[in-house]
Amino acid sequence: NNEDVAGEATEKVLNFIVNLEKNIQSRVRNILKNSKNFKKLVDEIKFLVFSDTILLTSTYVKNDDLDRKIDKWALFLVASLHLNRWMFEYGLPLRGVITIGNFLIKEHCFAGKPIVDAYKMCHDLDLAACVITDNAYQEVTNLINSSKRKKIKKLLNASIVEYLIPRKGGK
Repeated sequence: NNEDVAGEATEKVLNFIVNLEKNIQSRVRNILKNSKNFKKLVDEIKFLVFSDTILLTSTYVKNDDLDRKIDKWALFLVASLHLNRWMFEYGLPLRGVITIGNFLIKEHCFAGKPIVDAYKMCHDLDLAACVITDNAYQEVTNLINSSKRKKIKKLLNASIVEYLIPRKGGK
């Protein structure tokens, strides 16, 4: 029965979304099994779900040590990539934007220019994908170029693909 299948799929997706933070963190931890640094950083990614929006955030201090900044970016990109992949597999393709900047989050309230800019850009996308803004891309590129860690460079380079993005209104 199609209604039963749709109901089961809906239930599965809702359970996944309700437990999103725990699901993503445990799945990313499994991927990174032996890395103690990453396991600590996983807990620093915060998730806020409301209506049809999922907000992922991670604090990022400009004067942090280079390796910590690289690890945080790598982890955030992996978490974003897996969130997009899993939601696609559940039949709910996402549109998302990764950006940087100052913002505030207090319980279920949030504010900040990067959040507003990401929201606007997200609704302008004419495809299901996660894009990275020019300023965030430049930050990641600078970190990659500063690093001597070949594996992490490979991961970060593989996580970001330059592509002309279709936007609504033919922009």
